[in-house]
Amino acid sequence: MGGRFRLCIWPEHCLIGSSGHGIVDVVFDAMNAWCRDTGGIIEYVYKGMNPWTEMYSALCAEVPVGIDTGFNRDLLESEARIGWSCAARHWPLRQLHRPVIGEDERSKIVILKDCASSVPGFEGAGEIFLTDMENAGVRVGTSDALFRAE
Repeated sequence: MGGRFRLCIWPEHCLIGSSGHGIVDVVFDAMNAWCRDTGGIIEYVYKGMNPWTEMYSALCAEVPVGIDTGFNRDLLESEARIGWSCAARHWPLRQLHRPVIGEDERSKIVILKDCASSVPGFEGAGEIFLTDMENAGVRVGTSDALFRAE
């Protein structure tokens, strides 16, 4: 399960209560408009709550150390039911390389590359991530293109 990444100590980022944890106003406004227009509910998922392992992914820790860090099938099934959409370049989508999610499901996922940013100093890894996701069958685009298409 682990071993995909060289061990490093990440700079603190996206800490609860910090500006890095927040959603930028334009994305937050769009999310709220979607809720009003569709009656949908946004499900916020916390990760990294277990201090004994990393949680690049909300789906599964790089090295699971207990039930709360193992593969989160409920989250996967919830996302599949409501339709995939992802505004962030985060590690949960790395799980898509695994056979858990079929090619047809991956094609429903859209990564909005202009709605998130890489951890400072890891911009190159962010670009590699986007290429890997496209190669895995995930759609990568911009919020403008997505909303023009609807």
